[in-house]
Amino acid sequence: MLSRSEWDLTGLRYDGGEWALDVVPANSSPMDVLFGGAALGASIQVAAAETGTAVRWASTRFLAPPPVGERITLTLSVDAAGRRTTHSTVTASGRGVTYFDTRLVTGSRDSTSSAVEGQWSTAPHVPAPLDCRPIRFGAGGEGYAVARVERRLALGPHPWTDPDVSGTGRVAMWARIADTATSSPAGLAWLADSVVTGVAQAIGKLSRATSLDNTIRVAADAQSEWVLLDVVAEGAADGYAYGRVDLYAEDGALLATGSQTCLCRRDRRALLPDH
Repeated sequence: MLSRSEWDLTGLRYDGGEWALDVVPANSSPMDVLFGGAALGASIQVAAAETGTAVRWASTRFLAPPPVGERITLTLSVDAAGRRTTHSTVTASGRGVTYFDTRLVTGSRDSTSSAVEGQWSTAPHVPAPLDCRPIRFGAGGEGYAVARVERRLALGPHPWTDPDVSGTGRVAMWARIADTATSSPAGLAWLADSVVTGVAQAIGKLSRATSLDNTIRVAADAQSEWVLLDVVAEGAADGYAYGRVDLYAEDGALLATGSQTCLCRRDRRALLPDH
């Protein structure tokens, strides 16, 4: 059963026999549209509640941006149900518009002796969260989803704090979400919407960054106050950028892996020569 704080993270509620989500600044980007991590997180919450099993994989496809002020309904349909694993789709719509859909796999734990276990991904060696300098979004983010996450730079530079310093597309940061379970599946989905950070670090200030998809694979079920996001922007072509993020607990356990494709444009002003 999800805790009250996990529901409050996305704003999802069960109202009048249906799952509903009001798009408000607290679950939106400063562009006044629903934050991608909130869409993926709410879909995960619906699937977990409806199936009663843990979400193992989820991928959201964004079809239209739900604006602030919209009320959307999330509906789950079961595509295939096996002995341990269920494939489902959550569809989010409002006023005749389908805003996004999420494909998910949920599955019960395999408690037999032959169940596979292991971790082959290693967290980067970085200082502890409170030994890292804070990252602040700056003016314009107050009240929005971005301001609900406390971030500390572990491996940089970071485009918010070091806008004039380019990098390789890799940035690592500690993150925790105020008043919620940061390492819950919905919390991890919220944090995994981070690939554009690596893109901006590699190529400079962006005027546009729109997610086309958010994907997460949930690994260890562990509690951690802080989560380390190891973001890698892998490449870009024709205005489309893509990358991945690994999410680790404070003890180094791999909590999840995520990936994104983004439609990006450079800030034209940053391309103009100095006069």
